[in-house]
Amino acid sequence: MSVLPFKKLNAANAPAYILAAIIITITGFIFLYNYLYPAVEDDWFYAFIWKANVADMDGSRITNLHDLFESQYAHYMQWGGRTVAHVIAQTLLNIDMIWQDILNTLVYISLMFLMYKYSIVGKKTNVLVFLLICTIFWLFQPMFASTMFWITGSANYMWCTLIILLFVYPFHVLYMKENGKENLLKAAGLFVFGIIAGWTNENMVIAIIFCILVLIFLMKRQNIFIPKWVYWGLAGFIIGSLFLLLSPGNAVRYEKELDAESASASLFSIETIIARLQHIWFYYRRYLLTFSITSLVAIIYYYIKGKNKKPDKFTSILLLLFISAHIALFAMIASPTFPERALFGLICLFIILIGLAFANLSMDNKWVRSVSILVIVVATVASCVDYAQKYKVVREIDRVDKEREEIIEKGKKLGLKDFVFDNQLVVSQRFHYHEWPNDQKDGKTIVFCLYHGINSAIIIDRWGKDSTEINPKYLEMKARQDSILNSAK
Repeated sequence: MSVLPFKKLNAANAPAYILAAIIITITGFIFLYNYLYPAVEDDWFYAFIWKANVADMDGSRITNLHDLFESQYAHYMQWGGRTVAHVIAQTLLNIDMIWQDILNTLVYISLMFLMYKYSIVGKKTNVLVFLLICTIFWLFQPMFASTMFWITGSANYMWCTLIILLFVYPFHVLYMKENGKENLLKAAGLFVFGIIAGWTNENMVIAIIFCILVLIFLMKRQNIFIPKWVYWGLAGFIIGSLFLLLSPGNAVRYEKELDAESASASLFSIETIIARLQHIWFYYRRYLLTFSITSLVAIIYYYIKGKNKKPDKFTSILLLLFISAHIALFAMIASPTFPERALFGLICLFIILIGLAFANLSMDNKWVRSVSILVIVVATVASCVDYAQKYKVVREIDRVDKEREEIIEKGKKLGLKDFVFDNQLVVSQRFHYHEWPNDQKDGKTIVFCLYHGINSAIIIDRWGKDSTEINPKYLEMKARQDSILNSAK
């Protein structure tokens, strides 16, 4: 009888198989969202060779590395330093959409698995920890679509957070397991990867530099051997962060955003600081207070539990994650705008903290075990319900988008270049789906038309409350468009 090329399922390896099944299931559900979610807003813009002035864009797509370099050089000099994020975005936006969906899905599940690995360093497979991380991530990331499924936003936040956490992981393992060895190849690799990781996201790189410096301090204090790759990796990360923060485009964008917000140009004015602190406090109360309270309870619990241990490494790492998340938050005081999606990376730090705390609970106590299982079951059910509710909206977004694409493609074949749509869709901002303005000189409208190869696009709310205010010209254009489309049936 032949032996199958996989291990027989038993009590020892059952958790690994269950974990694999859960990962495959989640991957399938996330792929479905990626498949349904269309290109929106900045995706239209970054699909082309970047120009500071939208009016200068001629619809040239990126077809080779020279185009990508030209685009990113202009972007770096005239808009911002997130070169790594926008190289990823522009690359994704110029490959087949099915590959966009596959790659974005793989990054999502890789981020879940990496946060899980942070939580179980030195421990066996723990399905409950993985489920906890996945459910917290799904339920408590405030702007899920704009950081996970919108390609430009995903490249800036989900992809970059994965890159940053991949870079920091060897430092985390070194501190937790004290298994450092000299490795020249690892030093060179981390130096190069550090440049890439440091060149990602402004508020996160500030927090990570602090985190690594404190880890080095703790390892010196606790007489843990520090291999040279630690310093080479940190050096690369700092170099990358300087490329990011000192981009000439940052100053240009800063001034434009100040003008748009009618804000004071001085970062250090009392008025500016108070206004930005109020904004931070609003987000803190709304999105982060629950994380902070839970984290502090965990830190206090493990401090009391480990106060007789010298050194108490576990409490130190929890506290370091807690402080690093707050540094990432307050670093946003330097930014004239603070979108909710900028919370993405620091929320991931909180999730790792909670995952670590949960993974180290003693399940020998039946009450701890029972409550833990109950929490996971409730969180999993809540995630499934939330997924189903969001799916209805994402499915509607897909339906409307497909309907418009069908009209455009059919109309272009019949010689139409100007389009009017009456299927206006308004959804919650967390889905990051916004209609383009009817002003044909607006940047969003211009790039939408470039993206679809048309001259103009108008949206009317024919059946809405403001239907009496619709420009009669648009109704005439719509009637003519319908006549031409129907005549071809």
